[in-house]
Amino acid sequence: MNKNDLIDSIAKTASLPKQKSEKAFDAVIDIITDTLRREKRVRLTGFGSFYTVKKELPPQNPPPKKPLKKKKLKKRQYKKIPAFSPGKTLKEAVRK
Repeated sequence: MNKNDLIDSIAKTASLPKQKSEKAFDAVIDIITDTLRREKRVRLTGFGSFYTVKKELPPQNPPPKKPLKKKKLKKRQYKKIPAFSPGKTLKEAVRK
């Protein structure tokens, strides 16, 4: 299922026009994205949680490729990765 299929399903299930369903869907995605950008968790009871994980990047050594000394490392670099943890209700529904 892609975005358009999901919007069509929302419109049909909620008896809404497709344009309003698309606006609602986009608003939910924007809110989740903004919340994750601020490193906060989004909990949807029964469905699951969206959160961010910090992953440490390996030290980069430009040419010539000499081994990096730990003393010369100034600051560790991290990147934020979005993650999802399914809720109990979602897990049970998928297993059936």
